[in-house]
Amino acid sequence: MTANSEDIFESSAGYYTEFRKPYPPLLFKRIRDQFNLNGKGALLDVGCGTGQISLPLSNDFERVVGVDLSK
Repeated sequence: MTANSEDIFESSAGYYTEFRKPYPPLLFKRIRDQFNLNGKGALLDVGCGTGQISLPLSNDFERVVGVDLSK
């Protein structure tokens, strides 16, 4: 049986969310400082997976869109 590209990671998303260490808060502080994030604009997270980047930054934008092959 061959998995297609749309669901290849679907069975591992729960494990990824539960066991992958989160990015350190300092990373998000540096992103906010470097790009002068002010709650305006939009963030497009391509290959967002479980949202480990877009979710912590969601309050720094008016709109956040995450796109991934898996549901």
